Parts: sequence; structure tokens; C-alpha cells
Amino acid sequence: MATHILQQRFENFSNRVLSIALHALENGNDANNLEMHIEKLSNLLITYDHFRLFYNEETLNLKLEEINYVKDRIEQQLQFLNNNSIVTNRIFVNKKPTGGRPKFVVDIEAIKLLREQEFSWNKIAETFNISSTTLRVIERNTILKILFNHIQTFLIMS
Repeated sequence: MATHILQQRFENFSNRVLSIALHALENGNDANNLEMHIEKLSNLLITYDHFRLFYNEETLNLKLEEINYVKDRIEQQLQFLNNNSIVTNRIFVNKKPTGGRPKFVVDIEAIKLLREQEFSWNKIAETFNISSTTLRVIERNTILKILFNHIQTFLIMS
């Protein structure tokens, strides 16, 4: 009787882990969160393996298939996010050698477009895989260039 109660509690726990993992997959834009759920699902698979004696084979196999399916889908989403980030970096971010740390050159029009789409500065930095400090420096330098160009234009016209 006690074994049945413990098994039911474990099933409830397992279903919650799967449900939360599926929710993370549906909103899967955070690679760290997805990696955490892959780890939780892996641990769940190990735990089911330890409890193998308490399940009939068909029920256990169905549960393992379900967990593996969700885990595989999350891994695919994670792979997509990682590839997407690499492509984004190749297109919009260049590293310019300076003799020391490389200077990041980011497409200003891409930044403007993301800001128009109401991306936060931190989310833009994350998208381009640069620090928010680097993005602020780029923003400051861009504003200074625009200001300098306006001053030059004004001086030429006067």
C-alpha cells in the first residue's frame, strides 16, 4: 500500500516536470532554461530506470518514450537557438582587430530595428552575444557620430 502511494506521488511529480518542460518548450527562447529542463528530464529518466521493478514494462516504456520525446524536442529547440545566434552574429556583428581586445562593430540599423520592435537593450545585447556595456558604448559612439555630423553640416552651411 505504501509503495502504491509513493509510486503515485512520483507519477504526479513526473507529470509536473513534463508539463513544466513542455511549457518551457512552448516559450523556448531562453537557452539556459531549456538546458535546465533537459537536465531535469535526464534525471527523471534515470529515476525511472531505478524504479523499473515497480512498473509493468509497457507502462514504463510509454512513459520513457514520452520523456525522451519532450527531451529531444527541447534539444532541437536549443540547437536552433544556438544556430540562430551564430547566424545573427555573422550577419550583424563583426570583430575588428585593434591590437588588444577586438572591437565589436554591430549593424546600427539592426539595433534600431530591434528597438522599434520594443526589444530591451539587454535583450539586444543578448541577441548579438555581446555585453550590455559593449552595446551602451556602441550606442554612445553612434550618438556622438550623429551629433558630430550635424555640427559639421551646420558649420558648412553657415
